[in-house]
Amino acid sequence: MKTPNPINSVLWGISSNILCARADLAAAQRNKLQISR
Repeated sequence: MKTPNPINSVLWGISSNILCARADLAAAQRNKLQISR
């Protein structure tokens, strides 16, 4: 097995954090729409 590339693991961590942040933003916007009704 190849040893994991530290740069790839860092990039993977950053991209997964961005995906989580975008999902949180989308959920927050949905909550705001429900509250404003």
